[in-house]
Amino acid sequence: MCLPLLFAIVACVNSLELGSDEQDTTVPLQDYNFGDQQVHVASAAHTFTISPASGVQSDTVTAITESCPDFSIVATGLPATVKNVCTGGGSACTGYQATTYSFTATFDPQVTQTVSCVVTVTINATATTFTLTGRGTEPTIRESVSPATTLDLGQVRVGETSAAASVLVRNFGSGPQPMTVSSVSFDAASLAKGFAIKSGTTTSHVVAANGGSDPYTVTCAPASAVALAGTLTIASDDPATPSVAIAVSCTGITSTLQFLPSSPALLNGTQAQKATRVGEPLDIPITLKNTGSASMTIHSLTLVGDQLSIVTQPATNAVVAAGGSTPVVLRFAATTAVDQGTLGTLTVTHDSGQVRTINVLGGALATSMSISPDGAVNLGPVCIGKTASQPFFILKNNPGTFVVSAISQPDAPFGLTGQLPTSGPIAVDTNAVSFTANVTPTAAGALHSMFDVTTDIPLAAPHTISLAATALPAGVTPTPAMLDLGTVSVGATSVGQTVTLTNCGEAPLTLTQTEIVGANAADFSIAVPPTSTTLPPGGSAMFVIVLRPTAAGGLAATLQLTYDTGTAMVPLVGTGTGNVPDDRVPESSTYYGCSTTGGAAWPIGAIVLGLGFARRRRRA
Repeated sequence: MCLPLLFAIVACVNSLELGSDEQDTTVPLQDYNFGDQQVHVASAAHTFTISPASGVQSDTVTAITESCPDFSIVATGLPATVKNVCTGGGSACTGYQATTYSFTATFDPQVTQTVSCVVTVTINATATTFTLTGRGTEPTIRESVSPATTLDLGQVRVGETSAAASVLVRNFGSGPQPMTVSSVSFDAASLAKGFAIKSGTTTSHVVAANGGSDPYTVTCAPASAVALAGTLTIASDDPATPSVAIAVSCTGITSTLQFLPSSPALLNGTQAQKATRVGEPLDIPITLKNTGSASMTIHSLTLVGDQLSIVTQPATNAVVAAGGSTPVVLRFAATTAVDQGTLGTLTVTHDSGQVRTINVLGGALATSMSISPDGAVNLGPVCIGKTASQPFFILKNNPGTFVVSAISQPDAPFGLTGQLPTSGPIAVDTNAVSFTANVTPTAAGALHSMFDVTTDIPLAAPHTISLAATALPAGVTPTPAMLDLGTVSVGATSVGQTVTLTNCGEAPLTLTQTEIVGANAADFSIAVPPTSTTLPPGGSAMFVIVLRPTAAGGLAATLQLTYDTGTAMVPLVGTGTGNVPDDRVPESSTYYGCSTTGGAAWPIGAIVLGLGFARRRRRA
């Protein structure tokens, strides 16, 4: 079962203190799945609400952060207080008034894959996380050309050919059929001026879907000292843009100052032009050569362009002998993403006011990784001696490629299998890298471990995934042992939480009756029953429980699950809250439940995974 298409439940990490004692508590923080969204089109904002859990509570939300290119968070008014205040006279609470905090998230997918993003919520300096997921979708065919509209090859000496500049044609369509490029060509007038396609398939051919690409290089060879303009046309079967025209230009000049190369590019082996990755600066070596019969004086160099700087240059008024040369080194910082093309211009002033200008070519690709699922991943309840598994997928969700150099193994009884870089790095390009986390417990209890994914993405630290599972003894066990639905306004419905009944016996069992009993049974209900009433050995049944309080105050009931050999019972608790004005809050620490708003209280039929964590903290 692949998590990105599911709703998941992750625990808020906080604790509730009573008097001088300590307690461990587990409260749910809801993950959210945006579903399918077209690439480069932002979704509607989804609202999340942080609400206090049961009892008198008060804490401060200090920060909500994410670092994912496909998702964005808008959280204003921080720090913000989230609390429950007691109502009623004296020391008795007849009800509670809740103060909540809301923020929004949007999904703007950059790739045609399922991606996820871990959001960190900090409450009183304690961080907890939840996960956003979504799937980027594309039209069947979508052509993208880089550069999109113009390409300037700069100044080129008469009789010489400019450095080859790159044009990249991509198909971002979702397929499965490829895009057909019927032709790539300069018109006759452009060819006559000296423009040419140096490399690339110009006749009819196909470009694969899901990011397939075709590279081209173009040049200019001016016959005279004039400004030249031409048009490069790419024709395809993209219904939205069947024809893309790029205006290509250059200027023919006569000069004894020669640049080697004629247009400086980011050099990498045999590649004439390269787009580096963000975070990987590149040095660009250039040679200034005097082709004249007399000495030349280099007065100054001026470099214009974002992220460009001069590392090495000749001294002011440096003299270059006839036939001699002097080195120059430019640096491209590559701190932010830049489409491949002209990065800037280098101007050299020489011999009493003569000016020579050339373009600096290149680009920087954003590079980022998406791991799905991400963050804290719970493999659920699993019987001793049985195995539970969770598949993982590593994707690139920006143009820059990367390699996975290492994936550490979690502690036993967890383990990883599948595509692991045990014999060398694994490249991540158009295909996902997939592997599986497994757990085979040998003793009952809560299990926790983690593993790190290390890549060559510039400046990226190893990415940590936390694993959890609950090992169950022989017999029939419900998890969790108790379910807290938190604080819910009277008449409203809580988000759903799961109870899982697991058969760790040797024979199958059959559920014969499921009911909620107790003083406040009418306030709790089973929103989603299990899909089957028969549990094979090692099998589980999942129940989604909701709270819809009819009155303010503490509420309690019991989920009673009867099967052919016994009965399992899970206490259910929660708090109904009304609109009461009292503002008396004790000094004790608190914990919070986090829920989503802006739609039905619980999407019937959604699949929910229970995931819980707890931490201790002591009163100062």
